[in-house]
Amino acid sequence: MEKVTLTRKEFYNLVWSTPLSKLAKTYAISDNGLRKMCKKYQVPIPPNGYWQKLKFNKPVMPGKLPAFGTGNDAIELTLRGDENPFNLDASPETILVRKLKADPDAPLIVPETLAKAHPHIRETKRYWVEQNKHSDRFRFGNAMPHLSIGTEKANRPRALLFFDTLIKLLEYRGHGVAINERGTFALIDGVEIKLSLREASNRVYNTESRWPTSELIPNGKLILKSGRYSFDKEWRDNKTKIEDMLPRIVVRLELDAQKEAQWRETARIAAIEREKEEQLRQEKERLRKAEQAKLDTLLSQADNFAKAEKIRAFVAAAERTAMIKGGISEEIQLWIDWALAKADWYDPTIVTSDSILGDLD
Repeated sequence: MEKVTLTRKEFYNLVWSTPLSKLAKTYAISDNGLRKMCKKYQVPIPPNGYWQKLKFNKPVMPGKLPAFGTGNDAIELTLRGDENPFNLDASPETILVRKLKADPDAPLIVPETLAKAHPHIRETKRYWVEQNKHSDRFRFGNAMPHLSIGTEKANRPRALLFFDTLIKLLEYRGHGVAINERGTFALIDGVEIKLSLREASNRVYNTESRWPTSELIPNGKLILKSGRYSFDKEWRDNKTKIEDMLPRIVVRLELDAQKEAQWRETARIAAIEREKEEQLRQEKERLRKAEQAKLDTLLSQADNFAKAEKIRAFVAAAERTAMIKGGISEEIQLWIDWALAKADWYDPTIVTSDSILGDLD
């Protein structure tokens, strides 16, 4: 993309020498984008009637260029060429639509007659034929694959032509369309976007009846709906028919699929982060419980050691009392041996060192 750099004074001279609409054909920016640039750099814009007066050689007075305090007046503009024929200040969606419209091989025109119908179109027509044969809905279900089309019979040919072109355009863009028991879906980069085509209707009230009643009467206008929830979008027949909206429809489907894919990736990463946090929490809880178990064991051992020392102190006192009273009899000795054995049974230091280390690990 070739760029030109102008001083603020040169940009001012450009704006006052050529209408913004013509400048927009030279540079890859809309006239509205040029107006914003003039506002940013405090460059006055020719008033209404200026160019008309100039055309008929009437006296005109260019607006005065005020002082600009930033000290940096380098203004960069991109020349419009074959590689960038679109306004760079347009929205990304608008640029994509214009690029699609400029593709000479893209099937953007809905034909007047159905030729080489897509298999989904043929299956839908066959479904309608079978449906007419079996009007009893209890004997004929929706097992046969068919597009989600809800129109009066008179509008079915137009609906099929539109859907046939839409499917072929999606496939041209590397996407697809699938039909299952849940409906019709555009398949774009692994994302399913639900599609349905229906006929709009007007509510007509019956004022002659004693009790006011109303009914919905189809009006022949088609409505294409895509997506659901926050990504749902409708295109309706108005001054512009939905057949002429195909580039906008496909680009919007692609952008919605991109948003959905980004949302899924964000959700996937968030799920991984939550799983990591849960694993860390579980590990911390495991370590806490293990530490608490070791502490409980230590306190229990300390209590048992205190009990063992208490028993030994009591036995020693009993032994001294017996010696004072005349000596230790056989019966008293048996009791002393038994009591000291119980003290050893309580004493955690009597167990092997491996057992102690195992308890402390």
